[in-house]
Amino acid sequence: FENIVSQKVDTKDLEAQTGRIDVLEADKVTIYDRLDAADGKINNLESENVKITGELTAQSANITDLQATKLNVGTAAATYATIVNLKATDAHINTLDANFGEFKVLNAENLKAMPISPLRLYPA
Repeated sequence: FENIVSQKVDTKDLEAQTGRIDVLEADKVTIYDRLDAADGKINNLESENVKITGELTAQSANITDLQATKLNVGTAAATYATIVNLKATDAHINTLDANFGEFKVLNAENLKAMPISPLRLYPA
């Protein structure tokens, strides 16, 4: 048979090398080699490795280990951070332990300092 045209086919086993199906509904599908699709909707996806070459959009994510070149974030809540070079417009720091500091203006309610020597006072 070169071509078979039928409205309905019931069969237990079907083997084919090439096929075209406009609408396919199945309970379970196993693809051994590769799946190519233009569009898809998957309710639950599990994979060992995923490579996304375009953009990833998600409502929420849990990531154990994230390596990123650049991070743009509106609000970050972090327990620990190591920052090599920090530039901040405003900051509230409860405890600051620093080796060196430069201040253009310093307002303090209570200031403890090591003795400054030699102390030279110049008339105003």
